[in-house]
Amino acid sequence: MSEADKLSDSFKTTYWLIGKFAEDLTHEDSVAQPPFKANTFNWVLGHILVGRDRVLNLLEQSPVLDTAATKLYETGSDPVNGATAVTLETLLQLLDASQKALVEGLEKVSPEALAEIYDESREQSVGDRLAGQHWHETYHVGQLEILRQVSGERESFP
Repeated sequence: MSEADKLSDSFKTTYWLIGKFAEDLTHEDSVAQPPFKANTFNWVLGHILVGRDRVLNLLEQSPVLDTAATKLYETGSDPVNGATAVTLETLLQLLDASQKALVEGLEKVSPEALAEIYDESREQSVGDRLAGQHWHETYHVGQLEILRQVSGERESFP
């Protein structure tokens, strides 16, 4: 199995998990603030999309978030609430679009392109960077399971 195929399979898995964790949630559920210092389900999902846009950029695909939405969900941004957040429905539609573009990009990318150096100082290839972005996504997908329960849904999966 090629490096691109492995990455594609990994992103398919986290995409599936995100969909399961979001199932039956409302927008209001997604902006429920945990009773401890943490971001909401909505913010974490938006932040995952920011990371996916970085992957899409590396794969020469168009990002799914506009500049305003990217600013809402970047690391260090202010918390979102029901009035400021992108709706959960829209975020899930953007997730679908990102998944399609990501899979298409990974189908097209050559082994040589993945081997190109992304960061010389770290001796990091494009493939390494993509794998790192996926690791980052898995970290946040784990948070979504907990944040689903904070929203009032007590089961990890519907």
